[in-house]
Amino acid sequence: EPLRFQSDAGTLALSPGDLALAQAAEDLNGAPQIVLRMSAGAARAFADLTGRSVGLPLRVYLCDNLLMEPRVGAPIASGMVGFPAPTWDHALATVAVLRGKAPCPNG
Repeated sequence: EPLRFQSDAGTLALSPGDLALAQAAEDLNGAPQIVLRMSAGAARAFADLTGRSVGLPLRVYLCDNLLMEPRVGAPIASGMVGFPAPTWDHALATVAVLRGKAPCPNG
């Protein structure tokens, strides 16, 4: 699966079918970010994982590459997440992978 969330409390791997939305968007400062909305089932699984991971780092992997490792402050029940992207090209390429329209760059 191209997207994986992992903490000491468990792992959740998501495929393009688990995402209701994947898009590049501006953050509040105008910088590129990737915004995801999970399907209902994936959102429930993510809420469960983040609920068990409060206080722990949550590693976020795209195509087995670590994107970020934020600490979980509270369960995330909305199924909505956003990640910063270094450039618009990177954001758009990542969205293509998450939508299943492009392969992972490393394989």
